[in-house]
Amino acid sequence: MDNSSVYAHFRLQASNPVSAQLMLETKDSVTVMKSDTTRVKIAKEDIEEKKESRISAMPAGLVKTADEVANVVAYLLQSK
Repeated sequence: MDNSSVYAHFRLQASNPVSAQLMLETKDSVTVMKSDTTRVKIAKEDIEEKKESRISAMPAGLVKTADEVANVVAYLLQSK
């Protein structure tokens, strides 16, 4: 599965839930990118529940043209 298109909701043992785009998954952890573009590494042992969604966090209809998509991609690439 290509993790770059997976949005997931994580219920964690000792902190608030996290909803974010799944960026990387290893045997011990997951790395996600939150809506503010910060990346968070979560130990798998801290995850009580993970629910994946193929529905984007971006509201439907927000980006309507190819130029708008290009602008969003350019913005995301700058945020690395």
